[in-house]
Amino acid sequence: MSTDMSVKAGYSLIELSVIIALIACCATLSIALVPAFTANAVRTELDILYQTCLYLKHHAIMTGSEQILVIDVAGNRYTYGNRIYNLPSGVRFGTIPGAQGSPSNPHRTIDSPSTFAKNRITFYKDGAIDAGSIYLTDRNHKRMVALTIAVSEYAYIRRYRYNDGWQMV
Repeated sequence: MSTDMSVKAGYSLIELSVIIALIACCATLSIALVPAFTANAVRTELDILYQTCLYLKHHAIMTGSEQILVIDVAGNRYTYGNRIYNLPSGVRFGTIPGAQGSPSNPHRTIDSPSTFAKNRITFYKDGAIDAGSIYLTDRNHKRMVALTIAVSEYAYIRRYRYNDGWQMV
């Protein structure tokens, strides 16, 4: 008695079509989410920089010694103490072409990602902070946010988002 038991290995045309359709759906969804991811990345970096500034302000008060944050625009990083923080590849110090600033008084085109003298922010032991603005953008210069420290009796650290004008976040 002879039985011919051939085993056919592989996938059917229907199975391959389903797999290709699933890959296409995943690719479509990921492409659609890239702008939202980019906006979130820029905003997250603004929040990290804001928290760093709050930390340095309180650290200066608590220790009674000045703290300095140095902004390296070309290197897309900032340093304080012995810490170095590199911005992620999709975020950089920069501005959107033609954007008006500063956020509190937008009457001139922003031409520099930092308005702090020598790209340094000094946090003083009495709670005062050097005044200025730092601008962050995505790599395509489509989204922009700002961290500002106003000249006032009390040092306010504020965050803004640019969308055809400045809005506080």
